[in-house]
Amino acid sequence: MQIKNPIYTVMRYSLLLLVLPFILMQCKSVNEKKVETTNNVKGYQIKVSVKAPNPDGFIYLSKIKDQRPQVLDSTRIDGNGIATFTGTLKTPGYYLLNVYGQREALIILDNDSMEVYMDNTSENGDLRITGSKLMDQYNQIQAYNKEYEAVLNTTRVQYESLQRNNAQPEELKALETRNNNYLIETQSKIKAFLRAQKPATIVTLYAATALDVNKDFNFLDSAIRDLKQTYPDNDDIISFAEYIGKFGSLRPGAEAPAIEQNTPDGKKLSLASLKGKYVLIDFWASWCGPCRRANPDLVATYAKFKGKKFEILGVSLDKDAAEWKAAIKADKLTWPQVSDLMYWNNAAARTYQVESIPSSFLVGPDGKIIARDLSHTELEDYLTKTLK
Repeated sequence: MQIKNPIYTVMRYSLLLLVLPFILMQCKSVNEKKVETTNNVKGYQIKVSVKAPNPDGFIYLSKIKDQRPQVLDSTRIDGNGIATFTGTLKTPGYYLLNVYGQREALIILDNDSMEVYMDNTSENGDLRITGSKLMDQYNQIQAYNKEYEAVLNTTRVQYESLQRNNAQPEELKALETRNNNYLIETQSKIKAFLRAQKPATIVTLYAATALDVNKDFNFLDSAIRDLKQTYPDNDDIISFAEYIGKFGSLRPGAEAPAIEQNTPDGKKLSLASLKGKYVLIDFWASWCGPCRRANPDLVATYAKFKGKKFEILGVSLDKDAAEWKAAIKADKLTWPQVSDLMYWNNAAARTYQVESIPSSFLVGPDGKIIARDLSHTELEDYLTKTLK
């Protein structure tokens, strides 16, 4: 299990807000409708049915924009526990229904109809959304994610139990491998489901939160290109395309961005100074358990290939110099190490868009990226074939 940057704990992309709960400010009077409109397009209709209605409470419809919900419309529920929103959209998007400031439902809205049923008698009362093709797709992706989440929760409990009982590293690695294999299986299901959706829909943006932008770059890049053609003015799609574009600059064949930080003894060291060698940029930290368990493999690889135009540049996401230095000594890391001691704000990590550690980039003698996040076996196989 990789250690993830807290910024990306729930999802990796700019649509982070889509799966987080929102607490909307209570607006005592929101009378003016601000829904985008366009001519000659059939609009949407949202019928909301609430069990245990509050006749004095408002239901709010908000658009998620610029990482915040913006209230577009509000209404009171009628005597039958029903409220209806209508309007017309220029382009589909992610919205929130907030009932009385107590419960929220994420909806993906286009110019179509949907029915929302909410049991408001308890905090976790029933919530059903029907009648919308986009929501059907969203619910299927959610189902895949929930299956994986259940496995992840079980794995976490087992992992913590093994740690408490001083389990052998091999046992922990086996558990990590099992979890990673299930993640790969879940991602494969999601990609297969999305490929079957013709044409691609904006639900792809939500589904992307469960994928690996590095390994699934080509899939996501192709999907976002299709979406841009269908919805050229959609802000969410434009934002996501920009994010994917940044990752494109770190693809194999691209020039590796510059790195220059301090070594443990306070001297400056740059990636450029290692040009002419195959360099593995290893992002790690003393506090990262998976990183520390991977270090013995790196030590063995370094001993095997050090004299053959191979180097490792360790970039630590530590914030305590003493702990960083102690880990280097304890793990017998003899290759060059640098850090700015800025934790997840490490400048190099941000430039290389590192969202979880351990993470690595293999850079060629020409300074161009060869691969990212190779496994120990993949790295050794490549070096064995290349450094003869």
